[in-house]
Amino acid sequence: MKDRILHEGVVKRVLDNQLIVTVLQQSSCDTCQARNACRISETKEWEIIVPVNKGVSYSVGDSVCVSMQAGLGFKAVWLTFGYPLLIVLLCVILVKLLGGSDLLAVAVLLGTEFLWYAILFLFRRKLENNYKFKIEN
Repeated sequence: MKDRILHEGVVKRVLDNQLIVTVLQQSSCDTCQARNACRISETKEWEIIVPVNKGVSYSVGDSVCVSMQAGLGFKAVWLTFGYPLLIVLLCVILVKLLGGSDLLAVAVLLGTEFLWYAILFLFRRKLENNYKFKIEN
């Protein structure tokens, strides 16, 4: 299953055709023997929505294994960080090559970044359809 990302979670809520699963994300510090002394280990809890078929039943507190396609994580990183960084660099270079001031470069940069994230927001439903978690048996 190298093409899948797996997480252990606990069912927090059961809705009609989806589950709210709480996943405990632990840093690599949790395996270190000195973790109690250094106090920089971090543990985060996050909730994910997992669609399920109508015939399948789960209860609150059930332990489940959720998965997602591995390549989708890289795609999400590019959409939220990679492409905006490229846009920033291109805008600053373009404005400076055209002889614009630093203030104009910042204004263009902020405008294009706002536009990028507004477009992501408008297409969020379509993007959500690509990023679905599944329950693994």
